[in-house]
Amino acid sequence: MCSAVPHDRDLMDLITQVRGPVYAAAEGFAHDLHLDVLDHQYQRLGLRRYRRVWLARVKGFSTPVGAVVAYRGPLGFNFSFLENRCDLLIRPGLAPDDEQAVMLHLLHAASSVYDDFQPGYIPVVVDDARASSLMEHGARQIRTYAQSIWLRSGFRAWYDHVESLYARVLASKKMQRLGLAVPRLNPEPSSTELTTEGMPSSTPVLQVADDHDDL
Repeated sequence: MCSAVPHDRDLMDLITQVRGPVYAAAEGFAHDLHLDVLDHQYQRLGLRRYRRVWLARVKGFSTPVGAVVAYRGPLGFNFSFLENRCDLLIRPGLAPDDEQAVMLHLLHAASSVYDDFQPGYIPVVVDDARASSLMEHGARQIRTYAQSIWLRSGFRAWYDHVESLYARVLASKKMQRLGLAVPRLNPEPSSTELTTEGMPSSTPVLQVADDHDDL
């Protein structure tokens, strides 16, 4: 069963489990699930920017096993239309048949959001492990992406880390111009700890037919 949802604990737990706490925080699901505040700003200019969320529940599980987040906004400069992506999140550990059924039901539920999408298809974002299953049902892989997210609280440490790397490169270039010996630029151990827990190493973007006849 798929249902449109308000913000609830089950949704946040699923998002955190599948994509990790950094993704959940960066996307702002906890404080503005449908992007109402942002949408209001866009409407002042005659545009729209919103998202809709559905959860999937199946017998035998006390919590949701999947979710789909359908984003809509003006067509941007990204040729994969990521600003209008349909983000598919599936709980690990489902049986293959259950997993496939959940994905197809979620995409069917979200399809109405894309009725007026000018390119004529749904740009679906899903992890590597489930991309092949969707392609068996008519989806076509467009390209593979890697996602990198850092929150405001970690930006200063990341900025300082990058700045220190470039400072060493610039110092090396200056020594070369002066004809001096250049030390090796082996990076020193960093005190900044980064984690990719819950984040897929790459994310294929899939194209699903509008009419869903093969779903």
